Amino acid sequence: MDILIIHIIIGLTLHSVSSSVLGTFVYAKNDSLSADAIAHATFPGLCIGFILSGTKDYYLLWFGALITGIICQWLISYITINKKISKDTATAIVLITLFAGGLVLLKFILGYNWEAPRFSPTSMRNFCAQKRKRHRDKIKI
Repeated sequence: MDILIIHIIIGLTLHSVSSSVLGTFVYAKNDSLSADAIAHATFPGLCIGFILSGTKDYYLLWFGALITGIICQWLISYITINKKISKDTATAIVLITLFAGGLVLLKFILGYNWEAPRFSPTSMRNFCAQKRKRHRDKIKI
């Protein structure tokens, strides 16, 4: 078996263990939407673990996922109690915020070019003309 496959299997196993441990307690409280939020909230923890180690160290990735899962559950409880927002709304806020943070961290890891694209009227006109031409070519075929 290829070493990459072994790495993937071990990483996914550790990730699922960290999500399922917290998810079991959340499900017992009849709060299964939070389990989904926790599963998505582990993504930035994986990214932070990778940034801190610089390698695919399973234990550091697992620990980062576990910590962000706990932070996720704490944030949901804190927002629900102190801000007088429903639990579903707080869960959605935390899920979106942490998962988006994970995507930003992933772009950072991959060396994403953060410059905004520059559009001019000429470039937009050329873009639209190319789209129309492709559409006409599809119709002719």
